[in-house]
Amino acid sequence: MQELRKKFQFLPFIINITICLVFGAIGRYFTKKNVVKFYEVSGQHLGYPSLSITIKIIIIISILLGIAAFLIWQRRKEIKHYYTLIALYLSQFLIHLLWRITFINFTDYFISSFLMIALIILILTTSITFFRINKVAGLLTLPYLIWISYIGYLSYYLYFFN
Repeated sequence: MQELRKKFQFLPFIINITICLVFGAIGRYFTKKNVVKFYEVSGQHLGYPSLSITIKIIIIISILLGIAAFLIWQRRKEIKHYYTLIALYLSQFLIHLLWRITFINFTDYFISSFLMIALIILILTTSITFFRINKVAGLLTLPYLIWISYIGYLSYYLYFFN
């Protein structure tokens, strides 16, 4: 049995990472004015990491998600419902953006709680699906799930005690 070695495709690799970083940048853009105020008023008291640490964590997670997406992209011809999977994958970024705007800009902790539940379900579903296709890709999504679960916990705390 001859094993085929695929040539590393640099441009798709960079595009996948860039997509994730762009979604993070869009979230930062839409919440930039209110995020500093949020950290000054609520974030420090709840155990949120500092804003500079949060930004670094988000960048690292975005890169990991981009690598995971690239690994899935490499196997796209073998995946029966590839475009459905990509829609699922991208929808988590949209829900995350909506959560961020709802939570930080509008301080609507009730609606943001439902968005957080939806986000965790989407990430979990994506992680499991990625893992079934490529174990490394699935594992690379776990830091995002852990991060969002931690932020979700702090968000629920803020909702219930405010």
